[in-house]
Amino acid sequence: KIQCGQSSSQNCTYFESPGLEQSGTCRSQICKMDPNICQFRLDFERFVVAGPSTSTSQSLRILNGAVSSSSFAPFANTASQCLTDSFAVTNPGGPSPPVLCGTNSGEHS
Repeated sequence: KIQCGQSSSQNCTYFESPGLEQSGTCRSQICKMDPNICQFRLDFERFVVAGPSTSTSQSLRILNGAVSSSSFAPFANTASQCLTDSFAVTNPGGPSPPVLCGTNSGEHS
């Protein structure tokens, strides 16, 4: 088992949160135990954090006092975005899975 700030290169590593007293960023590292490994599977036995935004309102993007003229739409919609809590996996040099939030118990990535 590992907790925040720890790392492991063992098969079947379990991450265990210390509980509700944990706040802020928590980082752990899972390393390949063999260079031939090309994929990790994350199974969530119990995973519950704040869910995504359900807001349907839009906000106008302002940059330096003017409506943003970037290649993105000038309106920002926060619906379905993880604004409070999130779980993210980084993969240096490769693609990363989408950011998760809400209830993901019994799921895998």
